[in-house]
Amino acid sequence: MNKKSIFINCCLSLALIAGLSAQTGSITGSVTNENGSPLVEANVLVDGTDMGASANANGEYTISGVGAGSYTVTASFIGYASSSRSVTVGDGAATANFALAVSFLPGDEVVISASRRVEKIVDAPVTIAVINEAKIRRSTGFNVGALMKEVKGADIYQAGIQGIGVNARGFMSAYSYRFMMMGDGMNAMLPGAGLSSGGLWPVAKEDIERLEVIMGPSSALYGPNAHNGMMNVISKHPRDYPGGSVVLGAGQNGILTQRVRYAGIAGALAYKVNFEHIAGTDWTTNKEYWGDLNGNSTLDAGETIVVGHEEDSKIEDQRLNVGIYYAINNDMEISAGFGQGKQTGWGTTNLGANVLEGWTVNNTWVQVSHPNVFARFYNTTNKAGTSHSVPNRSMLELGGMTRGDAIEATKYVDDSGLIGAEAQGNIKLGFTHLIAGFDYMKFDPISGRTYLDDKGKDPVTGVEAGEAIVLAQTGFYGQAQADLPASLSLTAALRFDNHDNYGKNTSPRVGLVWKGLGFGNIRVTWNRAFQAPAILQQMLYLPYGVVGPYGLILRGGGRGFTYTDGSTIDPLKVETNETLEFGFKGTPVKGMYLDVNYFQSNYKDFISPLQMISDPLGLGLAGTPGTPLIITHIGDVALDPEYIMTYKNFGEVKMSGFDLGVKYALNNNIGVFLNYSKADYSDLKNKKEDEATAAKYASLHINAPETKWAAGVDMKDLGLQGLAISVSTRHVDEFDFISGNHRATAEGKGISITGNPYFMDEGPLGGYTLIDLGISYDVSEKILVNLTVDNVTDTEARQMVGSPATRRLAVAEIRYAF
Repeated sequence: MNKKSIFINCCLSLALIAGLSAQTGSITGSVTNENGSPLVEANVLVDGTDMGASANANGEYTISGVGAGSYTVTASFIGYASSSRSVTVGDGAATANFALAVSFLPGDEVVISASRRVEKIVDAPVTIAVINEAKIRRSTGFNVGALMKEVKGADIYQAGIQGIGVNARGFMSAYSYRFMMMGDGMNAMLPGAGLSSGGLWPVAKEDIERLEVIMGPSSALYGPNAHNGMMNVISKHPRDYPGGSVVLGAGQNGILTQRVRYAGIAGALAYKVNFEHIAGTDWTTNKEYWGDLNGNSTLDAGETIVVGHEEDSKIEDQRLNVGIYYAINNDMEISAGFGQGKQTGWGTTNLGANVLEGWTVNNTWVQVSHPNVFARFYNTTNKAGTSHSVPNRSMLELGGMTRGDAIEATKYVDDSGLIGAEAQGNIKLGFTHLIAGFDYMKFDPISGRTYLDDKGKDPVTGVEAGEAIVLAQTGFYGQAQADLPASLSLTAALRFDNHDNYGKNTSPRVGLVWKGLGFGNIRVTWNRAFQAPAILQQMLYLPYGVVGPYGLILRGGGRGFTYTDGSTIDPLKVETNETLEFGFKGTPVKGMYLDVNYFQSNYKDFISPLQMISDPLGLGLAGTPGTPLIITHIGDVALDPEYIMTYKNFGEVKMSGFDLGVKYALNNNIGVFLNYSKADYSDLKNKKEDEATAAKYASLHINAPETKWAAGVDMKDLGLQGLAISVSTRHVDEFDFISGNHRATAEGKGISITGNPYFMDEGPLGGYTLIDLGISYDVSEKILVNLTVDNVTDTEARQMVGSPATRRLAVAEIRYAF
């Protein structure tokens, strides 16, 4: 019997043992929301014991084997405030019914992503935030990332109406890959490039139950690339959210939205169907792009073309997902589902922009779940449609080709796929929770040599070249959470990963939580996480125009490079991040929730954004004006002279930061919040100013604000039952952003380092204060009207390089539930 079979059999045996208990007395009851709808799988625990149960499809529960005596019973459900009841158990059954209210103060909420099990957010050993179903339902956002604007510590980069980049703790680039995205715990990064799928992930907004966002390293449980943080998009179970809804909306920029959801229950079978469609026109940039047609390095007449116009700025999102769930018994369920996301829109890259036209992501999954055992198999695939590079298309158009032919000649191929399998078991022994599991992912990136160094027709030579790329990684993890004397709780986790290209890596985490204050918890957590270079960083191959007589090629850094003098750039290595965090979460004052944390992070072998590493003409583009730099080999393959941009490792960078989040309920109808974040990037600044290290770190950039804050007020039922109003203000300090050929700096404003007007430095990003307004009104139990106005004052806010400045956007929707 192999190790995998032994592991699964052990977990099943433990689950069977855990289900046996003595029949002395019991506690029964129901758990519903304030409207009386059952909260399926709500947790009901007997305080001070290891006894508990989950609510069934009708919201009913039974805790058996309870000895005679008086107890306190607590019910909890994610997104709702916990509630407790006192009961006395005799020879028969005692009853405790619960009607849970939606929580304004997050300290009452429970989460699952922090430790891969349900726990109160105040007990979680990490910095975590939740955006619950009520907040999502009363918004009109296009992209799940847009809902994170008020999350403490999150850096939000809005690239137009549709595109949202999310990061935490610095070092962003034009691509979003440092912050891991997951969908119901599945890897939701694009299987070809390894970048965040964003709005391409196939879950309709109407089907999102909540977002759980972890700031800081999470590799101990979630593996490579969860080293800066992660966002888990959790969908609705049809038993928890039965019934249907239809949403219609319209707004500025010709925006039209339609959403439909229906979930039903037929005995042991439950199912759901969701569809969403959004269309409109993004803000335009209307920039001139220069193509040096005659190779004389001078901008001549007839060598520019306008891009980012209205035709480039069409946006369309379409998302469909279905699921079937069959309850084998009260504890075990088998389920399966399919989802498809399709997107058209503008996407910034390090060397310009892409127009996504019908880019499609499909996701299929099947899983078995039990309170003690979980297993899942899933498959994610890509199709690029007619998505293409704007600079490459522009060069062909300038050369006389029609736009349609230019798109056809420069369109990407992406037939990439990901196969994933995972299993997890858990058991509680006394006051210790034990979790163990494994996951396996096999990546088949297929670009037909249109953007990866894989097998296909070479865009430069026109002949077949390259080899197929297949990458696999396997991870095993374990975690123990134990209640210790002196009101202490210890969490220890360890993950072991084996990567085809980067071998064996370990990710430990240790967290200690002290619960002795009575009004909150103090924690200290240490993590070591790692990022294996993304497929794009390892294997990128994309011809991207010319510099004089030489081609400009974007190449992955996975094989390393050799110069004419014999000096080398090493192949990319794994980046590591060690972080120490101190935090407090609790309610020091009645009605107030305080979440504050301080962190210190140490990055080693930091993976850069794209860097110019060769300069055959000695133009200074690689930092050596007047001195030609020529690459002769990539790995052991000889190259002709060319301009090359690639990814490379840096030595060591330290940073620290402080995040503060306060929520205060003035009464049952009004709540206010304040988030404040301050980061210290002085270590990198000092390295760039020190003569001994300046050259080494000159091309590494923070690309994040040092200070940001958000504040707001949420009001409901003021003067009119069912009316809710939220007003929020978000401020981001001015900051430089450099990624590839894009520059947004104070020093270089008005200058294009390439001479191309498209890459003109327009000054730093940030430096804005934006006000957002949300109004929702429950016309009846079935009809809800939402109005969202982002950027009420119509402030021109530059939030991402190569993208249009954001302006006011008003969208109204009406929702009918049945």
